[in-house]
Amino acid sequence: MSEEIRIPFGKLTHLLLGNFKAFKRTQRIPIRPITLIYGKNNSGKSSIIQALLYAEHVRRTGQLDPSVIVKDNHRLLEGGLARLAHGRNSKHRPRFGWEWVNPGSPTGLISGRYEQELDAWELVLKAVLNGQDLIKLTDPYESCFDPSPRKKNPISPPRKHPSYLAAIANVQRWLANDLRLWTTSPETSAELREVAASFCEDLEHGRFKADIENVLFAYMTGLQFRDRSLPSPLTFRSEQQEVWDRPMLNTRVGVRGTSRLARGNEKDAMYVCELEGQSDDALTGDIKGGFEKYVEGFIGERGAHLIYKWLEDVWEHFSAPLKKLVGTIHYLGAARSRPGTLFLRDPSDLAPKGKESDRPAPPVPQHRDWIFQQSAFDQANRWLRTNKLLTGNVKLRYEELHPVETRNKDPHRASPAGVATTFSLYDRERKISLGLDEVGYGLSQFIPVLLACFARQDHYAHESAGTLLVEEPEAHIHPALQSEIGDLFIEAVTRAEYPLAHVICETHSEHLLLRIMRRIREGTLSPAKVAVLYVENLGKESIVREMPLNEKGELIRDWPGGFFEEGLREVLQ
Repeated sequence: MSEEIRIPFGKLTHLLLGNFKAFKRTQRIPIRPITLIYGKNNSGKSSIIQALLYAEHVRRTGQLDPSVIVKDNHRLLEGGLARLAHGRNSKHRPRFGWEWVNPGSPTGLISGRYEQELDAWELVLKAVLNGQDLIKLTDPYESCFDPSPRKKNPISPPRKHPSYLAAIANVQRWLANDLRLWTTSPETSAELREVAASFCEDLEHGRFKADIENVLFAYMTGLQFRDRSLPSPLTFRSEQQEVWDRPMLNTRVGVRGTSRLARGNEKDAMYVCELEGQSDDALTGDIKGGFEKYVEGFIGERGAHLIYKWLEDVWEHFSAPLKKLVGTIHYLGAARSRPGTLFLRDPSDLAPKGKESDRPAPPVPQHRDWIFQQSAFDQANRWLRTNKLLTGNVKLRYEELHPVETRNKDPHRASPAGVATTFSLYDRERKISLGLDEVGYGLSQFIPVLLACFARQDHYAHESAGTLLVEEPEAHIHPALQSEIGDLFIEAVTRAEYPLAHVICETHSEHLLLRIMRRIREGTLSPAKVAVLYVENLGKESIVREMPLNEKGELIRDWPGGFFEEGLREVLQ
């Protein structure tokens, strides 16, 4: 079995929110590359945005019950779990979860649901794979994060889950193939070939399940919490990790060199009968008995190792979709700042080279609402020139300020590396520079959205990564420009290089939606990439309704409560 084969990750399809802020009953909230959240004022739209910010905060800091959540100088949520619970009722346990799908998975991991319920005393975790419970754990809040490798939590691998049973069966078949390959060596005696053949038959009939599990459970000290992060909450600890990581077929069962079974190059390997740590003379006695004993041990250890790796992949499969959603977030609140002079720093200039695991922590946070990347500035200026009739023919201008090293040679007190930048606007018609506080308020609110749409939030990844959370992108701007924001969102999630994984927008703009519906009708955007949500306040709680779009870019059902019908009423009455 090739250990390089990994389970391809699925994609997140829904958030699960219950007893959280405006939502009492658990809401199953669709999430697509473009997610537009509509609703009347004070309906609960912001609760969805705050849930994502909370998830990002927990993943970044490991704090489940923070007194305050701050991101890039935004004070987002205060008061801890008591203020997150619906109705601020201590008896209500906030619930957060997500669902994912992966129809193309070759291992049968088709769909999953993960939920966490939180209160001051307990943490309840539940993972459902393919419609059946995989893991359920209730543990005291104060004790479930003990990092000690000797601590055993009240949890064990899912022995009865169909996917787990299928994995055990597949591992035995793979081991049978590897062992059968060993018997093809002309140097293998007929006696050992006969013993190996009997083991292969037993493996193919699944008779070594108990042996593999005995080793697995003996080596594992229990499934433990790695940290308080929402994604990947569980890990598997082993006192024999160094044994499992050793290529046992290469050194113990008899393969000297590299096993090529999974790569299809069997002829490139050389096989000999050799027990690890023993000379050829050690094989001169009861070769058959020694070989049988060794193969039994090999099957248990190697099989346990492969199941361990499978379990790691399964938990990564649960966590990867959420990491993609909240791993890199840029948040633009409803009221974006309007500084006179803006100093920015380009994170791509500060990005270290090398593997991601070797990279240090990201650079210091930028100004909370603004992104500076050279490529984003260049694309934004091209966009402004093309749409000069909408934006007043302005240009983004910046000036680089190279850092000045401090006299103190202490590296911890030296000025940070990279290039700082002052940012302003240039009026092409009047040929003058303007501060952000010298132009129309709408333009100063729109430019942060423009830069965020063109920015590569995760500039380490070539696939879609990063999420733009934006509230009221249409604030203070002309309806025609509101429509163009729809195209900006589409370009951000569909571009060939560094697309954003998600743009999640709380808005009241009908013009933005009409542009997206038009692009669907024209065939340039699939309705599967868009989720339109309507949050409705029922009095004591809010609910989320999906407003699906068809291939013609039309809403399949009418807006609840006559939403967006004000214009028609004004004409007819």
